[in-house]
Amino acid sequence: MSSKITKTITTGVQVKCKLCDANIIFDVNDSASFLSKTEHQNFFGMMLVTYRVQHIVNGEKHLNAVLIDQQNLFRGYIDAYKIPIMQEEKKVDLADFRNYLILEEEIYPLTSSDIFTNFFIINTTGWILEVAKLASINTEAVLRSIFDKIEESKTIYENIPQPLNIKVANLEFYIWIEGSTHVMVTFQKKKDTFELNELFERITKNIENNEIIPKKRIFKILDTILQVTDLAEKNPDIILRLLSDDLYYSKIKTRYPERIMEIIPKISKRHSIPKSILVDLLFGKYSLIELFEEKPELITECKQITETLDFINRRKLLV
Repeated sequence: MSSKITKTITTGVQVKCKLCDANIIFDVNDSASFLSKTEHQNFFGMMLVTYRVQHIVNGEKHLNAVLIDQQNLFRGYIDAYKIPIMQEEKKVDLADFRNYLILEEEIYPLTSSDIFTNFFIINTTGWILEVAKLASINTEAVLRSIFDKIEESKTIYENIPQPLNIKVANLEFYIWIEGSTHVMVTFQKKKDTFELNELFERITKNIENNEIIPKKRIFKILDTILQVTDLAEKNPDIILRLLSDDLYYSKIKTRYPERIMEIIPKISKRHSIPKSILVDLLFGKYSLIELFEEKPELITECKQITETLDFINRRKLLV
């Protein structure tokens, strides 16, 4: 008679907050212990789930998006950000900026771009993100003027146009609104407004639905993509994946790393991707997003690189 030994998988998970290093504990079987979860398809031999969890510190919520594997083991951060604790209570008065949280205030916004002159994201539950900003701009004064005109537009239109065009001084803002999320942009070239309209509609919806995390790093990548590629016109879905796909923010880990050097020459030849890039990604030196941040010149190849990773993963060449 033989007995079968089974391994018990614990359902309790403890992770460190990426913002303040405090412990956050949740149970994968208790939906009340986390905000949301996103299940992913097989990722280089691993079944991964993104959990969004939070804790409260000094009057604000710290939200963390973390990757957990099928053994309920922590596999990395997607990202982390702050939101005001008032979010679940009521909308705040935009005129009173003391009640608004300026996200990533310590990181300078873009000051020069071939695409944007100003790029603000405002959520009327109480936070503001300055992605790009002219040095001479008083953000508070601009936003007050814009929201006054948004309120005026509500008395004129049954459905506010998307984007809503509002002039403030000599600046022409285009504004996309979805729920509490307001994306406000002034472009270097007016034609960009029409060419990027559909993309920005989808970006605004994804921010409102918590599919895109409001982080400056994400929108700096967007700015570079729009400058050096034609994906907005030809492949906007790739842009949205790069901004929102959790797995692109995770380093690749495989069960059989010894096979990597065996397949890299074949993959590199088939997809015309430099071997060094495949080595960096497949050995987990960088996540895809970290690679683009470290080597922004590679963003011109982002379509080819993402398609190559999909090819390797889909055919389970390293599993």
